[in-house]
Amino acid sequence: MCFSEGRSRWGRGLVALMLAAALLQPGGSIDALQDEKPAEGGVKKKKSPIPELAADQLPKQTRARPDPAKSQVELDTIHVTIVEMAQTMAGKRYTPQTRVVQNYLGEYLRRAGYRIVENPAKARYRVSGKISTIFDTELILRNKIIAWKYAGTITAKLQDANGKVLQEIDIPEVFRLNVKSEKSAIWDLRRFLAHIIYSELCLKGDELTNGRIVSLIESLAVDSFDQVEDIEASAVVEKLADHGLEAVPYLLQALTDTRTVMVKAAYPGLKVPTDLKIYHLADKTLEEIFQKVSRMELKTPPQLRFYIIAGWENEWRRFCKPFRESPEADRRKHALLKKSAGAVPEKNLRVLDFSLYGKKPGKGKGGEPKEADKEPSEDKAEPKKQP
Repeated sequence: MCFSEGRSRWGRGLVALMLAAALLQPGGSIDALQDEKPAEGGVKKKKSPIPELAADQLPKQTRARPDPAKSQVELDTIHVTIVEMAQTMAGKRYTPQTRVVQNYLGEYLRRAGYRIVENPAKARYRVSGKISTIFDTELILRNKIIAWKYAGTITAKLQDANGKVLQEIDIPEVFRLNVKSEKSAIWDLRRFLAHIIYSELCLKGDELTNGRIVSLIESLAVDSFDQVEDIEASAVVEKLADHGLEAVPYLLQALTDTRTVMVKAAYPGLKVPTDLKIYHLADKTLEEIFQKVSRMELKTPPQLRFYIIAGWENEWRRFCKPFRESPEADRRKHALLKKSAGAVPEKNLRVLDFSLYGKKPGKGKGGEPKEADKEPSEDKAEPKKQP
Protein backbone atom coordinates (compact mmCIF):
# COMPACT_ATOMS: atom_id res chain seq x y z
CA MET A 1 0.00 0.00 0.00
CA CYS A 2 1.47 3.34 -0.94
CA PHE A 3 0.41 6.98 -0.88
CA SER A 4 -0.07 8.24 -4.42
CA GLU A 5 -2.08 11.08 -5.83
CA GLY A 6 -3.88 8.76 -8.21
CA ARG A 7 -5.36 6.65 -5.45
CA SER A 8 -9.17 6.52 -5.14
CA ARG A 9 -11.05 8.35 -2.37
CA TRP A 10 -12.26 4.98 -1.09
CA GLY A 11 -8.68 3.78 -0.77
CA ARG A 12 -7.65 6.96 1.03
CA GLY A 13 -10.49 6.55 3.50
CA LEU A 14 -9.65 2.91 4.17
CA VAL A 15 -5.99 3.64 4.93
CA ALA A 16 -6.97 6.60 7.10
CA LEU A 17 -9.41 4.50 9.10
CA MET A 18 -6.78 1.76 9.51
CA LEU A 19 -4.34 4.34 10.84
CA ALA A 20 -6.92 5.93 13.16
CA ALA A 21 -7.98 2.56 14.55
CA ALA A 22 -4.39 1.49 15.10
CA LEU A 23 -3.48 4.71 16.88
CA LEU A 24 -6.53 4.64 19.16
CA GLN A 25 -6.05 1.14 20.53
CA PRO A 26 -6.68 1.07 24.29
CA GLY A 27 -3.66 0.78 26.53
CA GLY A 28 -2.80 1.02 30.20
CA SER A 29 -2.20 4.39 31.78
CA ILE A 30 0.71 5.25 34.00
CA ASP A 31 -1.79 7.10 36.20
CA ALA A 32 -3.36 3.73 37.00
CA LEU A 33 -0.19 2.91 38.94
CA GLN A 34 -1.02 5.51 41.55
CA ASP A 35 -2.61 4.77 44.92
CA GLU A 36 -6.37 5.07 45.16
CA LYS A 37 -6.18 6.58 48.65
CA PRO A 38 -4.37 9.87 49.28
CA ALA A 39 -1.47 9.89 51.72
CA GLU A 40 -1.27 12.19 54.73
CA GLY A 41 -1.94 15.81 53.84
CA GLY A 42 -4.33 14.83 51.06
CA VAL A 43 -1.56 14.31 48.45
CA LYS A 44 -1.67 11.12 46.40
CA LYS A 45 1.47 9.08 46.65
CA LYS A 46 2.68 7.01 43.71
CA LYS A 47 3.32 3.34 44.19
CA SER A 48 6.67 2.02 43.04
CA PRO A 49 6.03 0.90 39.42
CA ILE A 50 7.98 -2.32 40.03
CA PRO A 51 8.11 -3.17 43.79
CA GLU A 52 11.38 -4.60 45.07
CA LEU A 53 11.70 -8.27 45.90
CA ALA A 54 12.52 -9.39 49.40
CA ALA A 55 16.15 -10.48 49.83
CA ASP A 56 15.15 -14.11 50.34
CA GLN A 57 13.25 -14.09 47.01
CA LEU A 58 16.19 -12.96 44.88
CA PRO A 59 17.80 -15.60 42.63
CA LYS A 60 21.22 -16.96 43.49
CA GLN A 61 24.33 -15.44 41.94
CA THR A 62 25.50 -17.36 38.88
CA ARG A 63 28.72 -15.53 37.93
CA ALA A 64 31.02 -12.79 39.19
CA ARG A 65 29.29 -9.43 39.49
CA PRO A 66 31.19 -6.61 37.69
CA ASP A 67 32.67 -3.88 39.88
CA PRO A 68 32.53 -0.29 38.54
CA ALA A 69 35.56 0.55 40.68
CA LYS A 70 37.59 -1.95 38.66
CA SER A 71 35.86 -1.97 35.28
CA GLN A 72 35.23 1.22 33.33
CA VAL A 73 34.39 1.24 29.60
CA GLU A 74 35.79 3.97 27.39
CA LEU A 75 36.49 3.37 23.71
CA ASP A 76 38.02 5.64 21.07
CA THR A 77 37.38 9.34 20.53
CA ILE A 78 35.01 10.45 17.75
CA HIS A 79 34.27 13.83 16.21
CA VAL A 80 30.75 14.20 14.73
CA THR A 81 29.60 16.82 12.23
CA ILE A 82 26.23 16.41 10.53
CA VAL A 83 24.75 19.19 8.37
CA GLU A 84 20.94 19.26 8.37
CA MET A 85 18.44 20.66 5.88
CA ALA A 86 14.64 20.55 6.04
CA GLN A 87 11.68 21.43 3.82
CA THR A 88 8.15 22.37 4.87
CA MET A 89 4.84 21.45 3.20
CA ALA A 90 4.94 24.85 1.50
CA GLY A 91 8.29 23.99 -0.09
CA LYS A 92 10.38 26.33 2.09
CA ARG A 93 13.95 25.08 2.59
CA TYR A 94 15.76 25.97 5.80
CA THR A 95 18.60 24.95 8.09
CA PRO A 96 17.25 23.87 11.52
CA GLN A 97 18.72 25.83 14.41
CA THR A 98 19.20 22.72 16.56
CA ARG A 99 21.27 19.91 15.09
CA VAL A 100 19.02 17.08 16.20
CA VAL A 101 20.80 14.38 14.17
CA GLN A 102 24.25 15.39 15.37
CA ASN A 103 23.17 15.63 19.01
CA TYR A 104 21.35 12.31 19.06
CA LEU A 105 24.05 10.49 17.12
CA GLY A 106 26.61 11.78 19.62
CA GLU A 107 24.51 10.45 22.52
CA TYR A 108 24.09 7.05 20.87
CA LEU A 109 27.86 6.86 20.42
CA ARG A 110 28.45 7.85 24.05
CA ARG A 111 26.14 5.08 25.18
CA ALA A 112 28.22 2.71 23.03
CA GLY A 113 31.31 3.82 24.97
CA TYR A 114 32.85 6.40 22.62
CA ARG A 115 33.97 9.82 23.78
CA ILE A 116 32.75 12.69 21.59
CA VAL A 117 35.32 15.45 21.08
CA GLU A 118 34.86 18.91 19.58
CA ASN A 119 38.28 19.11 17.94
CA PRO A 120 38.57 16.75 14.93
CA ALA A 121 42.37 16.82 15.28
CA LYS A 122 42.03 15.00 18.63
CA ALA A 123 39.68 12.33 17.32
CA ARG A 124 40.55 8.74 16.42
CA TYR A 125 37.49 8.68 14.14
CA ARG A 126 35.51 11.35 12.33
CA VAL A 127 31.87 11.04 11.32
CA SER A 128 30.66 13.64 8.84
CA GLY A 129 27.65 13.87 6.62
CA LYS A 130 24.51 15.59 5.45
CA ILE A 131 20.84 14.77 5.97
CA SER A 132 17.78 16.25 4.32
CA THR A 133 14.11 15.95 5.27
CA ILE A 134 11.50 16.60 2.58
CA PHE A 135 7.71 16.69 2.82
CA ASP A 136 6.16 13.80 0.91
CA THR A 137 2.40 13.83 1.46
CA GLU A 138 -0.32 14.28 4.04
CA LEU A 139 -2.96 11.76 5.07
CA ILE A 140 -6.44 13.33 4.94
CA LEU A 141 -9.65 12.13 6.54
CA ARG A 142 -12.88 14.16 6.15
CA ASN A 143 -10.98 17.13 4.79
CA LYS A 144 -8.68 17.21 7.80
CA ILE A 145 -4.98 16.34 7.89
CA ILE A 146 -4.50 13.48 10.36
CA ALA A 147 -0.87 12.59 9.58
CA TRP A 148 2.22 13.95 7.85
CA LYS A 149 4.54 11.73 5.86
CA TYR A 150 8.13 12.89 5.39
CA ALA A 151 11.06 11.41 3.53
CA GLY A 152 14.69 11.76 4.54
CA THR A 153 18.03 11.20 2.83
CA ILE A 154 21.40 10.38 4.39
CA THR A 155 24.90 10.84 3.04
CA ALA A 156 27.64 10.22 5.60
CA LYS A 157 31.08 8.68 6.02
CA LEU A 158 33.40 7.40 8.72
CA GLN A 159 37.08 8.39 8.46
CA ASP A 160 40.15 7.68 10.52
CA ALA A 161 42.52 10.32 11.91
CA ASN A 162 44.39 10.43 8.58
CA GLY A 163 41.27 11.07 6.55
CA LYS A 164 41.00 7.56 5.13
CA VAL A 165 37.36 6.66 4.43
CA LEU A 166 36.46 3.53 6.42
CA GLN A 167 32.73 3.41 5.72
CA GLU A 168 30.25 5.27 3.55
CA ILE A 169 26.53 5.57 4.22
CA ASP A 170 24.20 6.54 1.39
CA ILE A 171 20.47 6.02 1.98
CA PRO A 172 18.21 7.83 -0.52
CA GLU A 173 14.80 7.45 1.13
CA VAL A 174 13.65 7.03 4.73
CA PHE A 175 9.91 7.36 5.31
CA ARG A 176 8.26 8.37 8.59
CA LEU A 177 4.67 9.13 9.54
CA ASN A 178 3.62 11.48 12.36
CA VAL A 179 0.14 12.34 13.62
CA LYS A 180 0.87 15.36 15.85
CA SER A 181 2.00 18.15 13.55
CA GLU A 182 4.21 19.02 10.62
CA LYS A 183 6.85 20.39 12.98
CA SER A 184 6.80 17.19 15.03
CA ALA A 185 7.06 15.11 11.85
CA ILE A 186 10.25 16.93 10.79
CA TRP A 187 11.79 16.62 14.26
CA ASP A 188 10.84 12.96 14.59
CA LEU A 189 12.33 12.03 11.22
CA ARG A 190 15.61 13.78 12.02
CA ARG A 191 15.87 11.88 15.29
CA PHE A 192 15.12 8.63 13.43
CA LEU A 193 17.86 9.41 10.91
CA ALA A 194 20.34 9.72 13.80
CA HIS A 195 19.39 6.23 14.92
CA ILE A 196 19.85 4.90 11.38
CA ILE A 197 23.35 6.38 11.11
CA TYR A 198 24.25 4.89 14.49
CA SER A 199 22.91 1.49 13.39
CA GLU A 200 24.91 1.60 10.17
CA LEU A 201 28.10 2.50 12.05
CA CYS A 202 27.85 0.41 15.21
CA LEU A 203 25.53 -2.46 14.34
CA LYS A 204 26.33 -3.13 10.68
CA GLY A 205 29.70 -1.60 9.85
CA ASP A 206 33.07 -3.33 9.89
CA GLU A 207 35.07 -0.76 11.86
CA LEU A 208 32.93 0.05 14.94
CA THR A 209 30.81 -3.11 15.15
CA ASN A 210 31.48 -6.26 17.15
CA GLY A 211 30.23 -8.73 14.58
CA ARG A 212 30.22 -11.70 16.96
CA ILE A 213 27.81 -10.01 19.38
CA VAL A 214 25.54 -8.75 16.61
CA SER A 215 25.47 -12.21 15.00
CA LEU A 216 24.45 -13.82 18.28
CA ILE A 217 21.54 -11.42 18.73
CA GLU A 218 20.49 -11.75 15.08
CA SER A 219 20.58 -15.55 15.33
CA LEU A 220 17.53 -15.34 17.58
CA ALA A 221 15.52 -13.92 14.68
CA VAL A 222 16.34 -16.68 12.21
CA ASP A 223 13.77 -19.42 11.73
CA SER A 224 15.02 -22.79 12.99
CA PHE A 225 14.40 -24.27 9.52
CA ASP A 226 16.93 -21.81 8.09
CA GLN A 227 19.60 -22.48 10.73
CA VAL A 228 22.64 -24.53 9.74
CA GLU A 229 22.62 -26.14 13.17
CA ASP A 230 20.11 -26.22 16.01
CA ILE A 231 20.30 -23.19 18.29
CA GLU A 232 18.74 -22.77 21.71
CA ALA A 233 18.08 -19.34 23.10
CA SER A 234 19.53 -20.24 26.50
CA ALA A 235 22.88 -20.98 24.83
CA VAL A 236 22.78 -17.62 23.02
CA VAL A 237 22.07 -15.81 26.31
CA GLU A 238 25.03 -17.61 27.90
CA LYS A 239 27.39 -16.69 25.04
CA LEU A 240 26.29 -13.06 25.09
CA ALA A 241 26.76 -12.88 28.85
CA ASP A 242 30.28 -14.30 28.41
CA HIS A 243 31.14 -11.12 26.47
CA GLY A 244 30.40 -9.16 29.63
CA LEU A 245 30.35 -5.37 29.54
CA GLU A 246 31.38 -5.40 25.88
CA ALA A 247 27.91 -6.67 24.98
CA VAL A 248 25.92 -4.16 27.05
CA PRO A 249 25.50 -1.39 24.40
CA TYR A 250 24.17 -3.97 21.95
CA LEU A 251 21.79 -5.39 24.55
CA LEU A 252 20.52 -1.92 25.47
CA GLN A 253 19.70 -1.46 21.81
CA ALA A 254 18.04 -4.90 21.73
CA LEU A 255 15.77 -3.91 24.63
CA THR A 256 13.62 -2.09 22.06
CA ASP A 257 13.76 -4.94 19.51
CA THR A 258 10.18 -6.24 19.18
CA ARG A 259 10.91 -9.03 16.71
CA THR A 260 9.72 -12.49 17.70
CA VAL A 261 12.23 -15.08 18.88
CA MET A 262 12.38 -17.82 16.26
CA VAL A 263 14.72 -20.38 17.87
CA LYS A 264 13.88 -22.92 20.55
CA ALA A 265 13.39 -21.02 23.78
CA ALA A 266 11.95 -21.21 27.27
CA TYR A 267 10.61 -18.34 29.35
CA PRO A 268 8.48 -18.19 32.51
CA GLY A 269 4.79 -18.32 31.57
CA LEU A 270 5.47 -18.83 27.84
CA LYS A 271 2.61 -20.71 26.17
CA VAL A 272 2.39 -19.02 22.77
CA PRO A 273 5.88 -18.98 21.15
CA THR A 274 5.23 -15.72 19.28
CA ASP A 275 4.78 -13.90 22.60
CA LEU A 276 8.53 -14.09 23.24
CA LYS A 277 10.43 -11.11 21.82
CA ILE A 278 14.10 -10.32 21.51
CA TYR A 279 13.81 -7.64 24.19
CA HIS A 280 12.83 -10.33 26.72
CA LEU A 281 16.08 -12.19 26.14
CA ALA A 282 18.18 -9.01 26.00
CA ASP A 283 16.83 -8.29 29.48
CA LYS A 284 17.69 -11.82 30.67
CA THR A 285 21.24 -11.39 29.37
CA LEU A 286 21.67 -8.07 31.18
CA GLU A 287 20.47 -9.76 34.37
CA GLU A 288 23.14 -12.38 33.89
CA ILE A 289 25.92 -9.86 33.17
CA PHE A 290 25.15 -7.48 36.04
CA GLN A 291 23.78 -10.18 38.41
CA LYS A 292 20.71 -8.08 39.10
CA VAL A 293 17.03 -8.66 38.45
CA SER A 294 14.77 -6.35 36.46
CA ARG A 295 11.39 -7.97 37.16
CA MET A 296 10.44 -7.99 33.47
CA GLU A 297 7.77 -10.57 32.65
CA LEU A 298 6.35 -11.93 29.44
CA LYS A 299 3.36 -9.57 29.56
CA THR A 300 5.05 -6.53 31.12
CA PRO A 301 3.25 -3.51 29.55
CA PRO A 302 5.22 -0.90 27.59
CA GLN A 303 4.91 1.72 30.37
CA LEU A 304 6.62 -0.53 32.91
CA ARG A 305 9.08 -1.82 30.34
CA PHE A 306 10.29 1.77 29.96
CA TYR A 307 11.13 1.89 33.68
CA ILE A 308 13.13 -1.31 33.29
CA ILE A 309 15.03 -0.02 30.24
CA ALA A 310 15.79 3.25 32.02
CA GLY A 311 17.03 1.23 34.99
CA TRP A 312 19.46 -0.72 32.82
CA GLU A 313 20.69 2.53 31.28
CA ASN A 314 21.35 3.90 34.77
CA GLU A 315 23.25 0.73 35.65
CA TRP A 316 25.33 1.07 32.48
CA ARG A 317 26.24 4.67 33.36
CA ARG A 318 28.10 3.35 36.41
CA PHE A 319 30.44 1.47 34.07
CA CYS A 320 30.53 3.67 30.94
CA LYS A 321 32.40 6.90 31.57
CA PRO A 322 31.51 8.71 28.29
CA PHE A 323 27.81 7.98 28.82
CA ARG A 324 27.95 8.97 32.48
CA GLU A 325 29.72 12.25 31.76
CA SER A 326 27.56 13.20 28.77
CA PRO A 327 26.68 16.92 28.63
CA GLU A 328 23.26 15.82 27.33
CA ALA A 329 22.44 13.67 30.37
CA ASP A 330 20.50 16.25 32.39
CA ARG A 331 18.80 17.92 29.45
CA ARG A 332 17.60 14.75 27.74
CA LYS A 333 17.57 11.94 30.30
CA HIS A 334 16.57 8.59 28.77
CA ALA A 335 15.67 10.39 25.52
CA LEU A 336 17.15 7.56 23.45
CA LEU A 337 14.40 5.28 24.69
CA LYS A 338 11.36 7.53 24.40
CA LYS A 339 9.03 7.73 21.43
CA SER A 340 8.85 11.05 19.62
CA ALA A 341 5.62 12.99 20.10
CA GLY A 342 3.16 11.94 17.43
CA ALA A 343 5.32 9.17 16.01
CA VAL A 344 3.27 6.27 14.68
CA PRO A 345 4.03 3.13 16.74
CA GLU A 346 6.34 0.63 15.10
CA LYS A 347 3.66 -2.06 14.70
CA ASN A 348 1.47 0.42 12.84
CA LEU A 349 4.35 1.47 10.61
CA ARG A 350 4.48 -2.14 9.51
CA VAL A 351 0.75 -2.16 8.81
CA LEU A 352 1.31 0.84 6.55
CA ASP A 353 4.50 -0.59 5.05
CA PHE A 354 6.80 2.20 6.24
CA SER A 355 9.01 0.02 8.41
CA LEU A 356 12.11 -0.38 6.22
CA TYR A 357 14.19 2.64 5.31
CA GLY A 358 15.70 2.73 1.86
CA LYS A 359 12.55 1.29 0.29
CA LYS A 360 9.33 2.94 -0.76
CA PRO A 361 6.07 1.94 0.96
CA GLY A 362 4.80 -1.46 0.00
CA LYS A 363 8.25 -3.11 -0.18
CA GLY A 364 8.96 -3.63 3.54
CA LYS A 365 8.60 -6.75 5.63
CA GLY A 366 9.14 -7.06 9.37
CA GLY A 367 11.44 -9.74 10.74
CA GLU A 368 11.19 -11.61 14.06
CA PRO A 369 13.69 -13.09 16.70
CA LYS A 370 13.61 -15.39 19.77
CA GLU A 371 15.42 -16.42 23.02
CA ALA A 372 15.09 -18.16 26.46
CA ASP A 373 15.82 -17.54 30.09
CA LYS A 374 18.64 -19.08 32.03
CA GLU A 375 17.96 -21.03 35.19
CA PRO A 376 20.17 -19.92 38.10
CA SER A 377 22.64 -22.52 39.30
CA GLU A 378 22.07 -23.97 42.76
CA ASP A 379 25.68 -24.20 43.88
CA LYS A 380 26.22 -20.49 44.55
CA ALA A 381 24.56 -18.84 47.48
CA GLU A 382 24.90 -15.11 46.91
CA PRO A 383 21.65 -13.59 45.60
CA LYS A 384 21.41 -11.22 42.68
CA LYS A 385 20.66 -7.56 43.35
CA GLN A 386 17.88 -5.45 41.88
CA PRO A 387 18.67 -2.53 39.54
